[in-house]
Amino acid sequence: MKRVFTLGLTATMLVALTFTNCKDDDEEYEPMKAGVLNEKTGLRVSQCASPSGDVYKFFYKSNGWIEQIDATCADGTSETADFSYSPNKISLMDYDKNGTPEDGDDIAISYNSKGYVSEIEYNVKVEDVEGYSGSGDMKITESYSYDGEYLSAISHTEELKYEYYELARELNAVYNVKYTLTWNDGKLQKILYEDEETTSVSGGTLDKEKKTSIKETATLAFAYKNPTKNIWGQWAQSQTLLFAENEDLAEMFAYVGLLGKGSSTLPSAATCTTKVVETSETGKKTSSENTLNYNFAHALNKANAIYSTTINDVVYKFGYDYAEVVSAKAIGKGDKLRSGARFMKRDIQSKLRDF
Repeated sequence: MKRVFTLGLTATMLVALTFTNCKDDDEEYEPMKAGVLNEKTGLRVSQCASPSGDVYKFFYKSNGWIEQIDATCADGTSETADFSYSPNKISLMDYDKNGTPEDGDDIAISYNSKGYVSEIEYNVKVEDVEGYSGSGDMKITESYSYDGEYLSAISHTEELKYEYYELARELNAVYNVKYTLTWNDGKLQKILYEDEETTSVSGGTLDKEKKTSIKETATLAFAYKNPTKNIWGQWAQSQTLLFAENEDLAEMFAYVGLLGKGSSTLPSAATCTTKVVETSETGKKTSSENTLNYNFAHALNKANAIYSTTINDVVYKFGYDYAEVVSAKAIGKGDKLRSGARFMKRDIQSKLRDF
């Protein structure tokens, strides 16, 4: 299946993974208002479609914290991300087309003082790469930076060291990814995506180290001609294109406000320019470039929340429900939002608004 919540692992090389947390978050900040758009009415995000072809469903704890994100994939399989606190972590579980659990992972997560995601960090125990017996370790870290209410950068690093027992060889791989976001007066202007993967194999019968690398850059530049006002600061599917393409956790975080505010107005178009450079074992470089153009249209519902986003004639929708709130006056004094208990998946259609 396509793993919706995978962090861009060099896992094309990996067969079996065992995850262990390496970060303690006993006193980390816990997100209080994830998904809530209008504090007075309790309007919040409950469902949305992804440009990757998946559908996300969002569930909340009775105190308003995010509890679970469920993703139904385009191929009929699914995956859930369960959020727990003290310590803060996310438990991921894959399901086949029949709903049978296949495998699960636990990762540690941290939040900043505003409740936005700040860091993900964990270690991976690796076994049996490319059909050969062996073992190794992968260290994965991902950090999120903000300029006030706005996401400014995401940095992701993976470092893998693996020993092939039968071949007496060692594999070393480093994978670095960075997103850099440019804002102007509350409007998202550009997202620069950069990744580089370097792999080397040494030892055994090899005369010298074999080293290869792949470097990719992509620039998604937005245009605002007759833009749509985005009073709740939502992240629309038009702005998460690069996250969705790379199956990054950032996409699901963005839709429920865990990555700060989205653009104050929604874009009408964008251009994405991509360049890939590959370096072979002999040092020979090959490159390719590609440019894609996108046209966007956004529709709002009666609550001024995003009802749909159209990307080049393909329509992606949002769904909403309402958290139970005490009163506007009480909220103004700083009281926490209260929501109803998490509803069963079979009742979700009766809970949605404008989906």
